[in-house]
Amino acid sequence: MSGENESSIITIIHELQHAIHDDYLLSSFQDLLSPKRMVSHSIPFVIFTPSGKVFKAFGNIGQNGKEECFHTPFFRVENIIEGCATLSLLQPFKGNRPVEFEEMTDMQEVTRLVKTNSCVEIDLSFLKNIHCVNPRLVQYIH
Repeated sequence: MSGENESSIITIIHELQHAIHDDYLLSSFQDLLSPKRMVSHSIPFVIFTPSGKVFKAFGNIGQNGKEECFHTPFFRVENIIEGCATLSLLQPFKGNRPVEFEEMTDMQEVTRLVKTNSCVEIDLSFLKNIHCVNPRLVQYIH
């Protein structure tokens, strides 16, 4: 799938994530995110550019040394407005150590994804392909 299909998939992911916040959670949404029990309200994914490369974004830029700057290919959709999506960056870790993600083979190193406050906005027409990742990997910062 590519282009317009990925825009639709991002929209569906966004709707599913918001559906689980509603009191009338539909079982099909719950089953998609966790068939046994609710584990996460995020569906993480990796984006591929039109040239077939993994899209990465930088987080914690200019944080004055509070936290290390990082780059990641893992995202969670936060909002969609007029063909653009706001994506939060999910920082990859292996245990307590951040993973320097360079290639898709590095995915084997990732044992958890931490939702950060860093976001990027993308034009949905930019999408070539997406790859969904196990929602059980996502953890939240407090």
